[in-house]
Amino acid sequence: MNCSNCDNPIVTPLSTTNYCVIGSNEYNCKDTACLTILVDDNCGEIFIPSAFSPNNDGNNDTWFVHGRCIKNIEVKVFNCWGEKVFESFDKSKSWDGTFRGKNLDTDVFVYIVNIRFIDNSKKEFHGNITLIR
Repeated sequence: MNCSNCDNPIVTPLSTTNYCVIGSNEYNCKDTACLTILVDDNCGEIFIPSAFSPNNDGNNDTWFVHGRCIKNIEVKVFNCWGEKVFESFDKSKSWDGTFRGKNLDTDVFVYIVNIRFIDNSKKEFHGNITLIR
Protein backbone atom coordinates (compact mmCIF):
# COMPACT_ATOMS: atom_id res chain seq x y z
CA MET A 1 0.00 0.00 0.00
CA ASN A 2 1.21 3.46 -0.76
CA CYS A 3 -0.45 4.72 2.47
CA SER A 4 -2.49 3.18 5.27
CA ASN A 5 -4.32 6.24 6.49
CA CYS A 6 -5.42 8.12 3.36
CA ASP A 7 -8.67 8.40 1.40
CA ASN A 8 -7.52 6.61 -1.76
CA PRO A 9 -4.70 4.15 -1.09
CA ILE A 10 -3.13 2.32 -4.01
CA VAL A 11 -2.29 -1.35 -3.63
CA THR A 12 -0.25 -3.58 -5.93
CA PRO A 13 -0.24 -7.02 -4.33
CA LEU A 14 1.86 -9.80 -5.84
CA SER A 15 -0.37 -12.45 -4.31
CA THR A 16 -4.05 -12.67 -3.37
CA THR A 17 -4.63 -10.33 -0.45
CA ASN A 18 -7.59 -9.42 1.75
CA TYR A 19 -7.94 -5.71 2.60
CA CYS A 20 -10.28 -4.41 5.32
CA VAL A 21 -11.33 -0.87 6.14
CA ILE A 22 -12.66 0.05 9.57
CA GLY A 23 -14.69 3.22 9.76
CA SER A 24 -16.13 4.99 12.77
CA ASN A 25 -18.18 8.10 13.46
CA GLU A 26 -18.19 10.67 16.26
CA TYR A 27 -20.37 8.32 18.39
CA ASN A 28 -17.74 5.57 18.16
CA CYS A 29 -19.99 3.42 15.98
CA LYS A 30 -17.77 1.21 13.86
CA ASP A 31 -18.20 -0.83 10.73
CA THR A 32 -15.84 -2.94 8.66
CA ALA A 33 -15.78 -3.59 4.94
CA CYS A 34 -13.42 -6.10 3.38
CA LEU A 35 -12.35 -6.75 -0.18
CA THR A 36 -10.22 -9.57 -1.54
CA ILE A 37 -7.92 -8.74 -4.45
CA LEU A 38 -7.39 -11.97 -6.36
CA VAL A 39 -4.00 -12.16 -8.03
CA ASP A 40 -3.64 -14.91 -10.58
CA ASP A 41 -0.05 -15.94 -9.93
CA ASN A 42 -0.26 -18.99 -12.19
CA CYS A 43 2.07 -17.49 -14.73
CA GLY A 44 2.41 -20.52 -16.91
CA GLU A 45 5.09 -20.83 -19.51
CA ILE A 46 6.47 -18.43 -22.08
CA PHE A 47 5.65 -19.39 -25.67
CA ILE A 48 7.76 -18.06 -28.51
CA PRO A 49 6.55 -19.15 -31.96
CA SER A 50 9.16 -20.64 -34.28
CA ALA A 51 7.45 -19.42 -37.48
CA PHE A 52 4.92 -16.93 -38.78
CA SER A 53 3.46 -15.93 -42.13
CA PRO A 54 2.87 -12.20 -42.54
CA ASN A 55 0.71 -12.49 -45.67
CA ASN A 56 -2.37 -10.58 -44.40
CA ASP A 57 -4.62 -13.66 -44.33
CA GLY A 58 -5.48 -13.05 -40.67
CA ASN A 59 -3.56 -16.13 -39.45
CA ASN A 60 -0.12 -15.81 -37.83
CA ASP A 61 0.52 -12.47 -39.53
CA THR A 62 2.70 -11.17 -36.69
CA TRP A 63 5.27 -12.66 -34.35
CA PHE A 64 5.36 -11.94 -30.63
CA VAL A 65 6.15 -13.50 -27.29
CA HIS A 66 3.18 -15.04 -25.45
CA GLY A 67 3.19 -15.22 -21.69
CA ARG A 68 1.66 -14.09 -18.46
CA CYS A 69 3.27 -12.30 -15.53
CA ILE A 70 5.72 -10.42 -17.76
CA LYS A 71 6.76 -7.17 -16.09
CA ASN A 72 9.36 -6.01 -18.63
CA ILE A 73 10.53 -7.40 -21.94
CA GLU A 74 13.29 -6.74 -24.43
CA VAL A 75 12.95 -8.38 -27.85
CA LYS A 76 15.58 -8.28 -30.60
CA VAL A 77 15.43 -10.00 -33.98
CA PHE A 78 18.42 -10.29 -36.30
CA ASN A 79 18.85 -11.38 -39.92
CA CYS A 80 21.48 -13.91 -41.01
CA TRP A 81 24.10 -11.13 -41.31
CA GLY A 82 23.58 -10.06 -37.68
CA GLU A 83 21.70 -6.89 -38.58
CA LYS A 84 18.96 -6.00 -36.09
CA VAL A 85 15.65 -5.95 -38.00
CA PHE A 86 13.28 -5.57 -35.04
CA GLU A 87 13.51 -4.37 -31.45
CA SER A 88 10.82 -3.76 -28.85
CA PHE A 89 10.48 -3.08 -25.14
CA ASP A 90 6.66 -3.31 -25.28
CA LYS A 91 5.19 -6.72 -24.37
CA SER A 92 2.14 -6.05 -26.56
CA LYS A 93 4.10 -5.08 -29.68
CA SER A 94 4.52 -7.66 -32.41
CA TRP A 95 6.81 -7.92 -35.43
CA ASP A 96 5.10 -7.82 -38.81
CA GLY A 97 8.02 -9.18 -40.86
CA THR A 98 9.13 -5.79 -42.16
CA PHE A 99 12.39 -3.90 -41.88
CA ARG A 100 12.65 -0.19 -42.63
CA GLY A 101 9.09 -0.29 -43.96
CA LYS A 102 9.68 -3.08 -46.49
CA ASN A 103 8.53 -6.70 -46.40
CA LEU A 104 11.34 -9.14 -45.73
CA ASP A 105 11.56 -12.29 -47.85
CA THR A 106 11.15 -15.82 -46.53
CA ASP A 107 14.14 -16.51 -44.32
CA VAL A 108 15.28 -17.65 -40.90
CA PHE A 109 15.95 -15.00 -38.25
CA VAL A 110 17.52 -15.15 -34.80
CA TYR A 111 15.82 -13.72 -31.72
CA ILE A 112 16.98 -12.80 -28.23
CA VAL A 113 14.30 -12.16 -25.61
CA ASN A 114 15.01 -10.94 -22.09
CA ILE A 115 12.10 -11.02 -19.65
CA ARG A 116 11.69 -9.72 -16.12
CA PHE A 117 8.70 -11.33 -14.44
CA ILE A 118 6.40 -9.73 -11.85
CA ASP A 119 8.35 -11.48 -9.08
CA ASN A 120 11.50 -9.72 -10.45
CA SER A 121 13.10 -12.95 -11.66
CA LYS A 122 14.76 -12.77 -15.09
CA LYS A 123 15.13 -15.18 -17.97
CA GLU A 124 16.74 -15.01 -21.40
CA PHE A 125 15.43 -16.90 -24.41
CA HIS A 126 17.05 -17.24 -27.82
CA GLY A 127 16.29 -19.19 -30.94
CA ASN A 128 15.18 -19.04 -34.56
CA ILE A 129 12.06 -17.74 -36.31
CA THR A 130 11.12 -18.74 -39.81
CA LEU A 131 9.35 -16.02 -41.77
CA ILE A 132 7.19 -17.61 -44.48
CA ARG A 133 5.71 -15.51 -47.31
